[in-house]
Amino acid sequence: MHEVDSHPHRTPRPLRGPAGFTLVELVVTLAVAAVLAAVLVPMYVARLPEARLRAAAHDLAGDLRLARSLAVADDKPYFVCFSGSGAYQIDRVDDPAAADCASASTPTERAANLATAYPGVRYGFAAGVADCPAAGGVAADPLAFPSDRAVFTPKGGSATGGQPGAPVQPVGLVYLTNPDTAPQQTWCVEVQGVVGNIRIYRWDATAGSWTS
Repeated sequence: MHEVDSHPHRTPRPLRGPAGFTLVELVVTLAVAAVLAAVLVPMYVARLPEARLRAAAHDLAGDLRLARSLAVADDKPYFVCFSGSGAYQIDRVDDPAAADCASASTPTERAANLATAYPGVRYGFAAGVADCPAAGGVAADPLAFPSDRAVFTPKGGSATGGQPGAPVQPVGLVYLTNPDTAPQQTWCVEVQGVVGNIRIYRWDATAGSWTS
């Protein structure tokens, strides 16, 4: 005896594998992905100049610390000489009174260009930025180092940092900015005297002060 199908007009279920998707599910997934991309990509692009500026400031601070460590390790002065719109190099210079890195005693330890590594970043500051870090006046020189070079002595401090026991004062400053940020942002990398500490600050335009 043959069994009679009690549902002769059943609609067949869509064919799908154990881990597959129906066409409708695939279209919905792609639509959601497109909406997310339309929202997130512009946000990422808008944040990119700010991220580049932050990374450049931290890179510079890291290389200044490197020069300080090399001076201590080699028991010789090390220079960080700044040039152009974002370039610098680290050299050992046996004479701390030398004018620049042209008097290097050994091949260049490291050369970098922040403007190339981080497009849009350069030495400089936005209009109205105050002196870093005390905000006692208006910033005037994006490379506030004597002869545009930082000098680290074998004791780790700066060659122009004053006498032991004297108050630690800024002995050199580098301002970095990126005109592509909105509003235009400015960061400052400070080399303190005597001990040669390196500090990073960001200009808070709303508060009118530097934050570390």
